[in-house]
Amino acid sequence: MSRDRIKYSSFILVFVLIVSMLPIIPPNIQETSAAGPPVNALVGLINVIGAARRRNRVYREARATQREMNAYYDSLIDEAREQLQDREMIGDFDSETRSQLRSYIKM
Repeated sequence: MSRDRIKYSSFILVFVLIVSMLPIIPPNIQETSAAGPPVNALVGLINVIGAARRRNRVYREARATQREMNAYYDSLIDEAREQLQDREMIGDFDSETRSQLRSYIKM
């Protein structure tokens, strides 16, 4: 089959399908409105506000937990720094221990 014949066949097929669907389409289509009762809008607004409050509560709790974790790790880092300073003063400080403590402090 040539390209022209394929195009012509496709056109005829589409035309037949469109014409066969014409009796299915109703002659008069009624307009619809997307607006619902005001009560539905109010209930939806209340649900959105409630969801936002719950989400914000989760974020507040997460922030508090993060602060606690930061304080804990800061205390560990301060303790490691004190130990580092103590070992330097005593003199029993080798390079391996120093590198381990530095990597811990950088954490």
